[in-house]
Amino acid sequence: MISKYSTSYPYLAVAVHYDVSYADVLEYADQIPSATLQRSQPWQLATWAAYDREQKPEIDLDTEIKSGIQVTYHRKFIMIKEALNAFALSAAKVWGYDRSNTVGASEIGGCARKAFYEKNRKIKTGVKFRANRTSRENIKRYEPDQDYVDGWGARMRGNLIENHLWVPALKKRFKKNLIMAGKDQKSLFKGFLSATPDGLVINQPRDTLKAFGIADIGEGRCFVVEGKSIDPRVPLAEAKSENVYQVHCQLGLIRECTKYRPEYALISYIDASFHDSVTEFVIKFNPHIYKRAKIRATEIKTAKSPMELKPEGWIAGGKECEYCAFLGPCNIARFNLPNSEKPVDDQFKAEIIDMCRSLNEVKTTKE
Repeated sequence: MISKYSTSYPYLAVAVHYDVSYADVLEYADQIPSATLQRSQPWQLATWAAYDREQKPEIDLDTEIKSGIQVTYHRKFIMIKEALNAFALSAAKVWGYDRSNTVGASEIGGCARKAFYEKNRKIKTGVKFRANRTSRENIKRYEPDQDYVDGWGARMRGNLIENHLWVPALKKRFKKNLIMAGKDQKSLFKGFLSATPDGLVINQPRDTLKAFGIADIGEGRCFVVEGKSIDPRVPLAEAKSENVYQVHCQLGLIRECTKYRPEYALISYIDASFHDSVTEFVIKFNPHIYKRAKIRATEIKTAKSPMELKPEGWIAGGKECEYCAFLGPCNIARFNLPNSEKPVDDQFKAEIIDMCRSLNEVKTTKE
């Protein structure tokens, strides 16, 4: 995927990452030197930033868009960001088991080939990969793309909201009836599938979810709770499919590995900007989906090559590919866009610009 701050394709990067027409971006950029333009949209601000970088390539600057204001600073003077990065890395969650041994409930609904690469990621510690005592020594190991950056922002956001808002609030509400939450979280395993639910609420009235149209939660008198933080720009007409798949795995593993028999899960989405905006969805357990998840986990973990698994992220439109660390090994052409920073010759660049300008002229004539 093209870098958001590409120096070889600055305006194409703006078009891709802000989902606007490349022709519109070029037209806007052409007007920058000679006009006072509106800069209310994020893509317009990003185009100005790209234009500035293009005009001053000899200056080692970074440009970011913050709250509608263009902020420019010298890299060598970054201080707070480095402190935050160091802290975030030191505060990363430590799991009590080798996550390469199983496919987690939060991963099972994603791209199967991406999951394969993650489970067969090359490590430097020398520890051998094992999958339920099945040797994986003959499986090739894969290194992440050199230009891939594993951003910690979304994970840290989720952890902060979960640990300092979601868990304390639920503990205050349900007291001892909230189990497997916070410091008491428990990872569950069956075959190649694993899950670590955010929590389980027990000893509840059977009509406790009646506000959601559920008259009876079943004889188990319990339900799974799963907390998510979400970008406010994401529409939520229904629960995200990967989260639905995740809670089906949690429900199934709890039923199979513990004495509890939950039939429902309650997913809550907390707005990452305004935490008092919360959207909730109830999901009823489907044993067939759970069975399929176990089969899918086995297929991923027993595959000998990534080519045995479909590039589902790419097939689904490529959105997941933007956050994948293995674009190189996957070797899939996505949208015919470059995934590296190799420069193009001036002739090719000029031809593309002329084509876009011609398209704008046609649009103007039609209007």
